[in-house]
Amino acid sequence: MRILLVDENRRTRELFRAILADAGHTVAATASYPQATELLYHHPFDLVVSEIQGSEGEQHRFASVLRRRPGLPVILHTAWPSTVQSRLDRLARQRMEKRTDFRPLLQAVDSSSGWQTVRGRTA
Repeated sequence: MRILLVDENRRTRELFRAILADAGHTVAATASYPQATELLYHHPFDLVVSEIQGSEGEQHRFASVLRRRPGLPVILHTAWPSTVQSRLDRLARQRMEKRTDFRPLLQAVDSSSGWQTVRGRTA
């Protein structure tokens, strides 16, 4: 599966990229919504995994790009409590909090794709 990963925190981005790549996915990672928008215009993706970040204006612009791709699943992740709302919430299939246990990330990706991760490989 081709995944677009958006997270402004370099460590989180590298960690999520490694976890998803180890599970057999192809991951393009970026730090910002403007960079993610450029990638979406030029490359096909099967899934977007995004941190809730940026200004409301950036969220609005990114959400409008995602709305033009109605079949593209979006998973939001955040370190903030679930009370934080985002313009992207309406587009997300799932919302998850960042944790040290990354099984929920893989489970969310699997459920969005219909794929199943088995010992680091997709089936």
